[in-house]
Parts: sequence; C-alpha cells; structure tokens
Amino acid sequence: MKLRISLLPVLLGVLVVPAAAAPAAPSSSMVATIGGVIAAVNANDVARVNSYFATSSIVVDELPPYMWTGAAAGAHWWRAVNAFEIQNHISHLHATAGKISQWNAAGNTAYVVVPLDIASVAKGKPGDEKGLWALTLQRLGHSWMITSAAWATLR
Repeated sequence: MKLRISLLPVLLGVLVVPAAAAPAAPSSSMVATIGGVIAAVNANDVARVNSYFATSSIVVDELPPYMWTGAAAGAHWWRAVNAFEIQNHISHLHATAGKISQWNAAGNTAYVVVPLDIASVAKGKPGDEKGLWALTLQRLGHSWMITSAAWATLR
C-alpha cells in the first residue's frame, strides 16, 4: 500500500504537465497553398491550379464525373468546371475564401475546411453559391500540397 501511495504524487505530476500547445492557426505556408489555388482558380489558370495538387490527389465536386484522381487531378477538375461553365452559360466565376473554419495538423499532414463564396454570372444574371471546401494537405519540403479537395454546397 505504501508503494502505491508514494507513486501517486509522481503520477499526478506527469498528468498535470502541460502538453505542447497546438498552433492557434494554420501555418503561413498552408495558407499560401490555399490562397494560391484560389487565386489560380480566379485567374482561370489550369496549369497553376494543378501545381497546388500532389501527384496522387483526388478532387470531388458536384459536377460530372464528380471525381478526379492522379497527377493531373487538379487540371482535369478545373477543365471540367470550365466545360460546365460553357455548357450552362456561366461566366465571371470568382471565389472568395472566408476564415478557415476548421483545421488540424499532425506531422506532415493537415485537414482544413475553407468556407467559399463563389460569385458568377449565369445567363446574364448574377449568381452566388456558398459552400465548404474540405482539403487535406501534405507537407513536401517547405510547401504544402493538396492531396484531396471536396466541395459541399451550402446554398
């Protein structure tokens, strides 16, 4: 019994040692990747959009074929968006990111949710779509690359 009692202060001491605090916000390099891909989308630059995606990435969106994978997933997805815009007489697409609503990181991987407001003109009338863009990122060297991106429309 004395052994258990004498270990109690040691165990309590271990339990009250504060853990290393997680950063309050995503790193500037994570934010740069997210901002960069949104800027590339707004510039309608297919090659630049694709440059933010890892070679083994996946993109999920609400337009057919709904999923793109592989080294050119970002480019294939953005070309599908362009084709959808032409087919539906949509122009002036512009995405604006809100404040990152959720994020977690562990080592070289991260999960980030970005609220987006997408303005456009459809058949001559202004339109607006709000949604959430869930991204997974992987740190490769000094930069973060998108390994998956999934869009969910809120309205």
